[in-house]
Amino acid sequence: MHNAWYRKILMNLIGIFCFCTICWSQESALPNIEWQEGRPLTWKDFRYIKLRSGKKEIALTSVKHSVTGKMVSGSPDFEVRVLYMAQDSWTTDSTNMNLLAHEQLHFDIGELFRRRIEQKVRRLRDGGEKQKAIYRYAIKKLLSDFRNFSNEYDRDTNHGTKLPKQLKWKDKVWDELNRLHLNN
Repeated sequence: MHNAWYRKILMNLIGIFCFCTICWSQESALPNIEWQEGRPLTWKDFRYIKLRSGKKEIALTSVKHSVTGKMVSGSPDFEVRVLYMAQDSWTTDSTNMNLLAHEQLHFDIGELFRRRIEQKVRRLRDGGEKQKAIYRYAIKKLLSDFRNFSNEYDRDTNHGTKLPKQLKWKDKVWDELNRLHLNN
């Protein structure tokens, strides 16, 4: 029973994605946004799609990490950026500020993991690590942790609908963002 229900939901989401891709390909591309403190997302940063009435408000925020790097004289030289992928992000309700706050925290979680990656690279460097493969493995592990953390956030807050949980997650993420900022 559950498999049929999940399959139906998945097929609907795939249909929405395909429909949106076709419609969006004809519009001008929205620029990607690099995470910056003091530059929150607004609904203008999202594509708006209209669903049939009676459907729940939903949004999708696409966050990617851009990691480039090399070893220079046995020392790591990595750059990590967090990008909000506007072309892949959308909403069905551009008035729900609780939903926007939930989506913003997805972007903030991306920044949290950027800082964790930089911290790990520093620790490996300070420990004398010279092998690029070790750095690459550590970064891949943290990117996997980012995906798991984001999924846990959605599950725990029911995609932002459990407001007390949403506020706890915001505090948790920002406490760590501030801690990692001070330890830079």
